[in-house]
Amino acid sequence: MNIRITPRDAPQRTEIYSGVQMVRSDGDNLIMLLDISRARTHRHEIAVPLSGVAVIALDDDAGSIE
Repeated sequence: MNIRITPRDAPQRTEIYSGVQMVRSDGDNLIMLLDISRARTHRHEIAVPLSGVAVIALDDDAGSIE
């Protein structure tokens, strides 16, 4: 899945995270588990503070980042 995040302080910019396997929140952060290899043997967590996020968009089509 792809996640698009628009920062609160830069509404003209969009950050795209692809290969996201799981999304969760601890109340303060949006936490994404990413697969960083085709063999799915390497995983990486990214935490984005929710206070700095204006918009979160999910795209279930994992093959497209457009």
